[in-house]
Amino acid sequence: MPNSNLEKYAYGILTRNNSLREYEFFLSNISSELSLQELIKEFLKTRKKVRLLDLGSGEGQALKELKNLFKNQIETIGMDLLNSPKENFDRFILGNILEKEFPKECDIILGFRSLHEIGNIEKNLEKISQALKIGGLAFLSIRIQDSHNGVMQWIGKIIEQDLKFLQKIIQQKEWKNMKIQGYTVNVKLETAESITSGVNLILVRVQ
Repeated sequence: MPNSNLEKYAYGILTRNNSLREYEFFLSNISSELSLQELIKEFLKTRKKVRLLDLGSGEGQALKELKNLFKNQIETIGMDLLNSPKENFDRFILGNILEKEFPKECDIILGFRSLHEIGNIEKNLEKISQALKIGGLAFLSIRIQDSHNGVMQWIGKIIEQDLKFLQKIIQQKEWKNMKIQGYTVNVKLETAESITSGVNLILVRVQ
């Protein structure tokens, strides 16, 4: 039986094919100000094309739908640990995001489902900050902990150091060349102990 999230995706136990509607829902959990489509339209007021990078893009259904809507006004780039249909993207990068070179000058970077599988969140965020264009935005949802039979467990490759780093930059509201907006999602166990189940972040590159 598969015993890791990566194996579960490969076997089809976990879905790799999220629609644009589901992506809009993911984004609404991070920020309710604009939908993904509205955000792209805002960027298009000041530029001819929007470059969007999706970390953990799965099979790319959401990006395919965005391409159908915005045609040549958007460049869609997917990155995932498992191979995906190339026709769903303008460009697809196969491999671990810690090891692969990111495209530069991205307007929007999304990371809704995968960062816990990679870990090393500080290095991840540094790569994201370097990939963003000045004024570019990243929307990240990071799973942190879960409860199994009433006992807290770290999810994927997340460790305590990752959580402490995220808590620090949320409090500081800035890090390196980025402004940070974020919050933790906390849940109570049956023992009444509170754990951080996830962290949602909005990163804005300012210089």
